[in-house]
Amino acid sequence: MNVGLRCHRQAVQSVMHRQCTARQFLQRSGVGRSFDASGHKCYSSVDTPIKDTVNPPESTLAPPLELPERGDSSLPVHLYHVGRTYGRFYWAGVKATWANHKQVRELDGRISRGPANALPRRYLILSPSLEDTCVTELLDGNGITRAEFQALARDRHDWSRVPIFGVLVAIFGEWLPLIVPFMPRVVPKTCRIPKQVQGLREDAEKRRRESFRSGVQAPDESRVADLERAMGRRYQKLLEAQTGASERTERKVNTRLICGDGLARELVQRLSEPELLHVSRSLNLHRRIWDSAGIAPPGFLLKPAMVHRLRYLAIDDTLLVAAPTDSPEKLLRDEELRIACEERGIDVLGRPVDQMRADLRAWLEWRRKDEARGRWLLRMLFRRCVVDHGSFGMMRIAD
Repeated sequence: MNVGLRCHRQAVQSVMHRQCTARQFLQRSGVGRSFDASGHKCYSSVDTPIKDTVNPPESTLAPPLELPERGDSSLPVHLYHVGRTYGRFYWAGVKATWANHKQVRELDGRISRGPANALPRRYLILSPSLEDTCVTELLDGNGITRAEFQALARDRHDWSRVPIFGVLVAIFGEWLPLIVPFMPRVVPKTCRIPKQVQGLREDAEKRRRESFRSGVQAPDESRVADLERAMGRRYQKLLEAQTGASERTERKVNTRLICGDGLARELVQRLSEPELLHVSRSLNLHRRIWDSAGIAPPGFLLKPAMVHRLRYLAIDDTLLVAAPTDSPEKLLRDEELRIACEERGIDVLGRPVDQMRADLRAWLEWRRKDEARGRWLLRMLFRRCVVDHGSFGMMRIAD
């Protein structure tokens, strides 16, 4: 009898601890608890702007997941509590997605719209078809921070998946962890369990290693020089169209070439099919099913996705470099550092944080050197760089 009461007490304490952990996560991430008109509890974003200029709110990531230990409880009771824990985890993630969306809508009201735009800025700035001038005005005028840009990007990713995922949560509930491995791309980032995140990273790095081992060479010097000449012509044409030459005008033209689709499109057009496939694998752009079937995705699918990713990275790099410090990578939280590295094709599993910061610092330094020419960007995409401590800039191809 005493053993049964003790097991029950331990189970209740464990459940209360996990509920408190999820609630603390939402509150720490800028998500507060309120009540609707009927008196039911709900979560909503607080009426405060994103204060951090580099790191997006923690609510854009998945809440902590602490599974209960079995202890002396029976197997059915243990499985029941594990299922309840997963159910609370997923609902906390969906609530965080809703709160993030409300905060992004408040951000939309602050960010000005371009004169010819009718859509919210969060969609325009991430759209490959957006006019270059709109992005340039937003970035050059300090109208958005890196943290806000990431909040916009993650809201666009997660919000598009909420309808389907919400139905799955309502149908399967605590059984959902048995379903999501077969459809990982329908899960919002706020609802990804640690094992799923680990699996996605392992798969991406395995594909990257296989692609580099296939021996695809970077474009030769003639194509690199042709890219530089094309970007030089674009630069002169845009500079001549500006009224009055100044340092700010040159910086604005560079921003337009880098963060618009000019550089990305010129670069992608000069890549052969094997090179396109290599970059797509390195950046984890196309799905694994293409590789498993032994079929290369068609170019009309790869090229737009690659232009979109390169443009996204260019905007993110520009906002990181614009941070009020000489070492913006040091301002990133550990998990944000891992995300920034994996988006750029840099391995993160089993690596110390200091090494990842060094790799990201090298990437940003090369981005500064490259400006709008494309030479260094090609080098970054076709080499797995390892920065040796004490000898900055030394590169070797990692196995």
